[in-house]
Amino acid sequence: MRSGGGGDMVTRAKISLRLLAAAASLWCCTRASAQRVRLAHEGSEWCSYTSVKGWSAAVTSSGALDVGDVYFVAGKITEIYKTSEAESGDWMVVDHYRVEPSGTLTGLVREIRMAEGGVWIRETYSIRNGKDQLTQRGRISPTTGSAVSGRIPDDLPEVPIATSMATLPFAALLRVADLRNQPRTCAPESPNPNQSRG
Repeated sequence: MRSGGGGDMVTRAKISLRLLAAAASLWCCTRASAQRVRLAHEGSEWCSYTSVKGWSAAVTSSGALDVGDVYFVAGKITEIYKTSEAESGDWMVVDHYRVEPSGTLTGLVREIRMAEGGVWIRETYSIRNGKDQLTQRGRISPTTGSAVSGRIPDDLPEVPIATSMATLPFAALLRVADLRNQPRTCAPESPNPNQSRG
C-alpha cells in the first residue's frame, strides 16, 4: 500500500483507472457477451468487484498498485488483465493473459511502460506445460501502439509471469464459487513459487 497523504492515493487511483481503460483498448476482442469482474490488491488479499463504483472506491481507499480485470463468457474465464505499478511511478506493466475454455493459460501480451522518455515495450509470450517462452519483444508508440524502432532498456522491471491459473497472485480468489455474481469478494494473496520472473 502506498504511504503518504490522501492526495497521493487519489492520484494513484486515477492512474490505475486510466491504465486499465488503456489496457482494455489495446487488444481487440469481442466482449459483447462477456461479464467483467474488476480486481484490486488490498494489503495481503485480492478483492473482486462487479461494479465500477465499488472497485474505484476500493482502489482509492487502499492505494492499490496492482489491479486487474477478469472476463467471463458463459461462466468461463476467457481473458485476464493485470496492471502493476511501481510505487515510485517509474514504470507500469500491463499483462493480458489468453485463457482457453479449459482454463489453461496459453499466452501473454505484456506492455512495459517506462515513465522516463516515454518508452513503451511490448512482449509476447507463449505459455505451455507450465513454462513461458518469449516470442517477440519490441518498442511501440505510446500513442498508436504500433511498432517503432529504438533500443530496449537493459533495466526492465521484473514482474513475475504466471504460467498457470494456480500461479496467478489472485488464484484463490478465482476459485471462489460464483465470483462473477458477488458484489465484493476477497481472498488471501496466493503464494506463487512457480512463477517466471519474465
